[in-house]
Amino acid sequence: MALDKKTLDLIRESRTWNEKDMGIQPTESEEEKDLENKEKAEKESDPKSPKKRNGCVEQRNEAGVLMQRVYYRDDKRNGSAEIYVKGKLAQKSYFLDDVLEGQVEMFDANEEKTADLSYVQGKKHGPVIFYKAGLVMIENHYKEDLLDGPAVSYYPCSTQKNMTAHYKDGLLEGTMTTYTDTGKKARVMEYSKGKRQGASVMYYPTGEVFEESMFSEDQPCGVTVQYYQNGSKKYERFFDHTSKVTKEVLYDHLGNPITQKA
Repeated sequence: MALDKKTLDLIRESRTWNEKDMGIQPTESEEEKDLENKEKAEKESDPKSPKKRNGCVEQRNEAGVLMQRVYYRDDKRNGSAEIYVKGKLAQKSYFLDDVLEGQVEMFDANEEKTADLSYVQGKKHGPVIFYKAGLVMIENHYKEDLLDGPAVSYYPCSTQKNMTAHYKDGLLEGTMTTYTDTGKKARVMEYSKGKRQGASVMYYPTGEVFEESMFSEDQPCGVTVQYYQNGSKKYERFFDHTSKVTKEVLYDHLGNPITQKA
């Protein structure tokens, strides 16, 4: 018996979402192509088959290698659903009356876990975590399929944070902080409803303030100031209410203005 379209669609949706979130261009696997071809051929040969699926249903390729194991009740997925690539577990999820419910786990070719996703009534809800080499790379939180709550990313193969932020209803809200690979702050920005709003500070790799600026509705406003590492002003840029630059001042290392441009 071939894989039903709903199962195939949800598998592809979860995998594609995973790859996009990690910056990978999604591709269709040979296993998915094979499943689609088998499903098409079976439908053409017996399009009105009344038989309902119950219990464990397995799908194997022509060589007999396991590709899928799904549990059904009255022709609906209920319980675990496992997807295999070249005989190795690639994804395990759980369904309740044909809808994703609970944890979805993803694995690489060595069967090491690459992702944990939480679902409630078919929508991402709760923690969503990506791994590499056994370490957390990204940890987000979702509410009804939208980013909502704390978000953290890490440098590859490290426990050092790369970024911390907070989301509400799918949009950045509050403070976002990025870090160097040594743990020092690189930049701190404030967000409101997905747009930069308020103070923004950039730092030298050694920790001194490099630049201070202000934003309103994602546009620069007020005064942007850059500093030498000794703390004295290096540069000032002034903005009007339309974010147009009205004046610029350049300073020497002692804080004395050396050029001005209006």
